[in-house]
Amino acid sequence: IYRMEKLLYGNYLLHEEQAPEGFVQDDDYYSFSIKEDGKTVTLETKSGQGFLNKPIRGNVEVQKTNSEDTKQLLTGAAFAVYTDANGNGKFDSDTDKLVGNLTETETGIYRMEKLLYGNYLLHEEQAPKGFVQDDSYYPFSITEDGKTVEIESQSNAGFTNQPIRGNVEVRKTNSEDTEQLLTGAVFAVYADSNGNGKFDADTDKLVG
Repeated sequence: IYRMEKLLYGNYLLHEEQAPEGFVQDDDYYSFSIKEDGKTVTLETKSGQGFLNKPIRGNVEVQKTNSEDTKQLLTGAAFAVYTDANGNGKFDSDTDKLVGNLTETETGIYRMEKLLYGNYLLHEEQAPKGFVQDDSYYPFSITEDGKTVEIESQSNAGFTNQPIRGNVEVRKTNSEDTEQLLTGAVFAVYADSNGNGKFDADTDKLVG
């Protein structure tokens, strides 16, 4: 309850100079008059509901990219947002609770809207197929109404994932003496484009 007393007879304007933390300031000016001695004028922005403030809400967005080709947008990731209860920018499973999950609104673009004012942590719950998961927690804050916070793991490159890479090895031996290692063989690797385990000359291309 906010109050000013002993205003003289006359016409006045009420203005909210600062909103409560986490709320949008009402920048309008509200006119009122003092005409009767001892009378209190009650101002409301909505009849019967008091002088209202809208909670600050914002959005968070991620652009998911290949770390080796940041123009390639990646689908199939999963992101979650957690509260950062003490605002320290680190995840604490005892206090930091799940708020919800981002939605992939278009290929490689993940978004959550209407988050309330406060501190949060973004975490990649699942990487796109064929890429290494980034298990870090990324802190961010919602402080301005309607603003979208864009989170990057690499400056000007989006939220990147490193492609999964591995090796293949063959131990070449004499079938009649498997302790004898053989030299001079040549092997090739082809991509199995449909994953059926069989070579198809039309679709399975030489890798090296």
